Amino acid sequence: MARPLSLEYSGAVYHVMNRGLNCQATFQTPTDYETFFQVLHEMHTRWGAKSSPIV
Repeated sequence: MARPLSLEYSGAVYHVMNRGLNCQATFQTPTDYETFFQVLHEMHTRWGAKSSPIV
């Protein structure tokens, strides 16, 4: 059975979470961190996406 279509609209707020499987570390190396932040920067540049870190 296919997933239902997601609703998307201008100005929407999305909750995105990033965590490791089975309590494992999400980032293994400094390069992992750099890659993650590069992707965040690209999303901001392309679509004006904003992020707020919550620890």
